[in-house]
Amino acid sequence: MRKVVCLLALVFLASLSAAAQDSTIDLFAGYSYLHTSPGIKESSFKANGGDASIAFNLNRWASFVAEAGGVHASKISGTDVDANAETFLFGPKISFFRGSIRICPLERSV
Repeated sequence: MRKVVCLLALVFLASLSAAAQDSTIDLFAGYSYLHTSPGIKESSFKANGGDASIAFNLNRWASFVAEAGGVHASKISGTDVDANAETFLFGPKISFFRGSIRICPLERSV
């Protein structure tokens, strides 16, 4: 648990310093935790994983983003399994107030 907290703190601090830069490329890496509760006779399960994205900033408000992520579950309903789920997304990102205010709202549609 301590390693996870240290890793999250490092990612948070790195993202703060990167936010001060006005770059042509934005990088992101993050941790994913998935907890399901399907509502059927199968019990809920947990999965851990991560995701990463890269954004190519075309100008102050338009970017092209590519993102990949995945989670892994090793036990479902008390049974040992090797279950993975991966996602691959890409598309445009529009930032309406980038550079003009301190916090920039972000909307993503996939």
